[in-house]
Amino acid sequence: KQQLGGGAPTAGVAKGGGSRMRGLISAQCGARTIYHVRMGWHALYIESARTHDLGTAIDWHIDVVRLKVDASERQARGSDFSKAVLAFEMSPIPLKYSFNFERHVQDGRKRLQTPATHDLHTVLNHRRALLRLVERGCNIAALE
Repeated sequence: KQQLGGGAPTAGVAKGGGSRMRGLISAQCGARTIYHVRMGWHALYIESARTHDLGTAIDWHIDVVRLKVDASERQARGSDFSKAVLAFEMSPIPLKYSFNFERHVQDGRKRLQTPATHDLHTVLNHRRALLRLVERGCNIAALE
């Protein structure tokens, strides 16, 4: 598995992953390459399906970037996270979502991730429940 680059897109993908598009992931499956999009927005992880077609994956990448821009613009206009994140409901492609939570504890840091789901409202409910537990002082290690 390899993330393709970190800057502006290039015209193609060299063997071994020479593209320069952040959030576009490639993996070898036998002789074929499989692509998908995986990006984060405020600890929400957004992931597309897999495809063998690079052009399709680039289109999906563009769609997800546009959704992230829309969500960020909503926040800039004063919407809180729970309202701004609804921009992802406008996705023209099926997406899976999960929420990542990281907390520094005495023996390092603990990372929790909610289950991935295609339903944005489900992951938002998972997020609310997890944050509520942490606010109430729940032991993070007990949640693993």
